[in-house]
Amino acid sequence: MRTLLTAGIHISDRTLLTAALLAALAGAALASATLPPRKPGLWVNSTVVQVTRKGAAASPDNPPVVDAICEDAATNEIETKIIAGGVIPGTCPAEIQGSGNTYVITSSCPSPSGGITVSHTTATWKSETEIHSESQVTAPSFSSSVVQDSKWVGVCPNGVASGDEGSYIDGVFKKRGNLRDLIPSKAPVRGQS
Repeated sequence: MRTLLTAGIHISDRTLLTAALLAALAGAALASATLPPRKPGLWVNSTVVQVTRKGAAASPDNPPVVDAICEDAATNEIETKIIAGGVIPGTCPAEIQGSGNTYVITSSCPSPSGGITVSHTTATWKSETEIHSESQVTAPSFSSSVVQDSKWVGVCPNGVASGDEGSYIDGVFKKRGNLRDLIPSKAPVRGQS
């Protein structure tokens, strides 16, 4: 998912876009008490992001970014906390509505640069192994649309841990980070190391 954030977005906007994308993208698998859990294993995501900065022309057509994440119950729990809000600094809770195979995830957050950032995502579980999502984010300094198709491709490869995410090219996973990296570590309490 981090590859999605290389479109020249200001760092404070990146935090908000990250939060919106987490709610929007199956690459940061959606899970909560009301969303269906994702099948454990390797999920490959094909994502197209279109970003338009305020006062600038729309970005050209972007090719799909293909990445993957190793999912299990632990990652579903982390993602539930992220969607609930407050886990990643500068994010706010999302509201989830829906049932069956279609869900709408929305949020409205104060932007660090002033104004409000609004996200709206429709996620459709086509089956237990395939999810399609479409998202729009509007912020004071940019707007974006994201279309993602996610597919379960099997068990996670040897050496790939729960939450590992990275590129997926020609069937080869290359780790870029871990979902847990998005959650800041708590600073040690004074007197403790």
